[in-house]
Amino acid sequence: MKDNLEISALQQEILDACMKYLYEHEDPQVVIKNYPQHKDSIYDAFGLTDEEQREMLMMVLDNYGLTVPELADFGTICVATHKYELQLLAVQMLKKHRPRMDRHCYDQVKSWLDDGLENVLIIDLLATKITPVFLELGIASVDDFKAWREAESKWTRRVGILTMLYLKDKVSSDMLLEFAEPLLNDPEKIVQQAVGIYLMELWGFYSEAVEEFLANNKDKAAPLVIQHATEKMNWEKRKRYGKSAVNRGQSGSRSYDRRNKSRGRTPKNRPQSQQRDSQQTRQQRNYKPNRSASRPQQRFTPKPKPRPNMRVREGDKAKYHTIPDWDSFDDK
Repeated sequence: MKDNLEISALQQEILDACMKYLYEHEDPQVVIKNYPQHKDSIYDAFGLTDEEQREMLMMVLDNYGLTVPELADFGTICVATHKYELQLLAVQMLKKHRPRMDRHCYDQVKSWLDDGLENVLIIDLLATKITPVFLELGIASVDDFKAWREAESKWTRRVGILTMLYLKDKVSSDMLLEFAEPLLNDPEKIVQQAVGIYLMELWGFYSEAVEEFLANNKDKAAPLVIQHATEKMNWEKRKRYGKSAVNRGQSGSRSYDRRNKSRGRTPKNRPQSQQRDSQQTRQQRNYKPNRSASRPQQRFTPKPKPRPNMRVREGDKAKYHTIPDWDSFDDK
């Protein structure tokens, strides 16, 4: 925790209660089980289950009667601990009071991203459940989030672009695409993925505008941006945007390598016994029995083989672009 962070007596009491609960319920086996979901993030955890995390949340909300700004202030202390469950608690406390958030909450969340949060699951929870409410309630404007694109923290830049998905059916395509342009070649992979997902989601609403935007910027955009942005397009459209759109990438999509490949030994290299067997097979296949000329011969058309089910690795299920839909103030 930061040395210069001021903590009141009440905040220290709540933090001590949370730490006591965490030590009483820690489980290293849960940490090991959940670790693959956090392989690209900071994950310093105690190993609480979802039910235990919710119990700790309700303990804070029911026992201490904090106002929403006070919850945001205590959330800053939780984020500074760099403990996964406490950082998640900071987001969950505001999530329970989203309709009552104010500009102070906006400022505190911005500080969380700039100085403390480094876990992609918590980051994306903020981007879908908290920051869009600032736009919905008029607490912050699009111009406020434009400044997030230039933030030093890659996590702030990621949340900034993903927050704009809330407006995908509320403003013009020109405005939404203009917001993404400065981040097309961001140096951080975590931001490139977010920009690609952002464009992929916009393509579902403004397909022609997004395709034109990608065509104009395919040379200056990072390959990972193009790969994710074109993920839902068919082959004919994807190949317009270069190799990065069609090659196998991080998401495990199929590589469209259509070069002819050798299917084994050629007939010339086969033993004579196999050649004789193949000749007999061809003769049997070409044999036509005598049939009445008046009886039309039905042509056999083989049914196409169904595509086998593709197994999805557990690691692929936790990709950065798996982002839940915005649900306004509906708590589930």
